Amino acid sequence: MESGEGALVPLDEEPAAPALAEGAHVPAEQPTAADAVAAGALSSDSLAAVDPALRERVERVIRRMKDEYGHDVRVSETWRDQRRQDALYAQGRSEPGQVVTWTRHSRHTQGLAADLVVDGSYTGTTAYARLQRIAAEEGLRTLGARDPGHVELPAELASGATIEALV
Repeated sequence: MESGEGALVPLDEEPAAPALAEGAHVPAEQPTAADAVAAGALSSDSLAAVDPALRERVERVIRRMKDEYGHDVRVSETWRDQRRQDALYAQGRSEPGQVVTWTRHSRHTQGLAADLVVDGSYTGTTAYARLQRIAAEEGLRTLGARDPGHVELPAELASGATIEALV
């Protein structure tokens, strides 16, 4: 038993929560980004789900790809929760399908990465080389040929906004 404030509480029991004063406000549990996606308020391809610094840079990349080369770039995925990341990691390993990720610790789960598709395809090597060059000029990192449409914001450029604050 331990003592605290004069009352003895057995070590295997939690102390009772203090009673709230009558009329006291109990804050509601804050919704998470996963809740927003599940409720349809946010899609996993929405730039609203990423760090504002990443969003601005990706928007510039998309605009420049169109203006400079005539390529249509769309966002295929941005933020994902850890459950989705784990499922993607299992793909091609313990689950059917092709391997599509090399890590369980993706910057997607932090709102610091986006996957982009150029001209509706993943096959245009020239288009993806252009995408990677422009992304680098805008301060984004890419994974090169390993994952040509993936762009991510270096940690030192992140605004520090949490995913929950973005939704």
